[in-house]
Amino acid sequence: MKKNGKKYGSFRMTGTVRHPGEPVTINEVVMTDKPKAVARRIYIPSLGSEPQMELRLVDGWIYFKGDAESSEGLGDTPWIKRSERAPELLDGEFDGAAKDSAPDTSAVDGLRKIGKEVIEGVRTTHYRGTTPVDRMSAALRDSAKTRDKRLQNAATMSEFKKWGIKRFTIDIWVDDARLQTKRYRMRSDTPKGLVERTLTFQALPKGFVLKPPPADQVVDESDLVWEDE
Repeated sequence: MKKNGKKYGSFRMTGTVRHPGEPVTINEVVMTDKPKAVARRIYIPSLGSEPQMELRLVDGWIYFKGDAESSEGLGDTPWIKRSERAPELLDGEFDGAAKDSAPDTSAVDGLRKIGKEVIEGVRTTHYRGTTPVDRMSAALRDSAKTRDKRLQNAATMSEFKKWGIKRFTIDIWVDDARLQTKRYRMRSDTPKGLVERTLTFQALPKGFVLKPPPADQVVDESDLVWEDE
């Protein structure tokens, strides 16, 4: 296996998270490179089929949409546009996920070939190894570009240590034709239950463009009146 393969240009990434005592969470992210844009949807299947939150970053502008209950008071304009642009979020979101899509096995011990598998119609080679949590923690700390990302990563590592995880089993499925990660999974069985995070990637068609929400469904944040509870 190549140590570093290709990164995706524009792609869809679906992440599934399983933590002990918590509902399964599905995070669907669409990213386009030219122009850079990000759309994110978060689902909690146990609460229904509709997304609990949607976010779009287009041209540096952030658009947010909550679930049906939280958006009820917004009527026909469920999308809220932030009043300030945040182009740096676009760079951080895209660069981090694009890096995940390139198979890098430098932090994986004992990597071995498991076999050939077909995932979503794509022929892949399945590899497996392990990595210690301490090494993962150091890599996340070094790769974080913003304070918020560093805090988020630190909270994640704290949870892993709370569950007594010392080492993760890492599974990587590499697209045989494109030499890109098709799926990445880290998992550990703990006394409190299974901890598992899976990322699945899908390339988007050339010319795919991510657009802002329809203008007639958007309200500017500055036009809202917030009431203290």
